[in-house]
Amino acid sequence: MARRTYDRFLVHTKIGTNRKLGRLTPAERWCHVAGVLALAAESPVPGHLLIAEGVPVTEADVAKQADVSPALARRTLGALRDLSILAYDREAGCEYVHDWDEWNTASRSDPTGAARAKAYRDRMRAEKERHGAVT
Repeated sequence: MARRTYDRFLVHTKIGTNRKLGRLTPAERWCHVAGVLALAAESPVPGHLLIAEGVPVTEADVAKQADVSPALARRTLGALRDLSILAYDREAGCEYVHDWDEWNTASRSDPTGAARAKAYRDRMRAEKERHGAVT
């Protein structure tokens, strides 16, 4: 079930005005972004809090990743659970960021768009052949 890990993740431009995240202190928001989201991006199952397959992230991992105290990491994780930003995945045996896939879609395998452009040209050519030249 392992997928490619990421070296970056997307954050909504309105993260500062998000009502759920607004319940966190600025330090807890930093812990969420620099710790929890960063670890979720590096997970073998993106969005899940795993250090390796079957090895869940700990409070100490979050604290180290975000460069915050273990107490702050503990408070942040508790608050994220209370706000349903983190949920538990029984199958994976770890927590995951609830809307991860909504905000961090899989990267395109064709970054130049060449395959999409070819598909478009092929569709237009087929349309033209089907309907004939219109003048």
